Amino acid sequence: MTTWEVKELIGWFTDLANNEKLKCNPIEFTEPNLSFEYFETSDSDKKFRMRFALESRPQSADTDNEYFVDFFYSLNGLKQLSADLTNELDKFPERKIKR
Repeated sequence: MTTWEVKELIGWFTDLANNEKLKCNPIEFTEPNLSFEYFETSDSDKKFRMRFALESRPQSADTDNEYFVDFFYSLNGLKQLSADLTNELDKFPERKIKR
């Protein structure tokens, strides 16, 4: 996952935390190994699913099965998740393209 994709994911979590309409659902990335999908819940609690594909699946993966983890967060929990990811992302500044 690239740094700008992590930034997009942070925005996605922030939008969820603020009960804003998501720009994309599911959110997918350049490498399709991970994706996140929001499932309608209440205004105060959110459920999203992280899906694993290709080499991110378990070694014993069966091609007929879907591999995922469901997460349940409060709005404050999502805000904290966004803040934590932002703090981690700050350690990896975005590379500028040299021209």
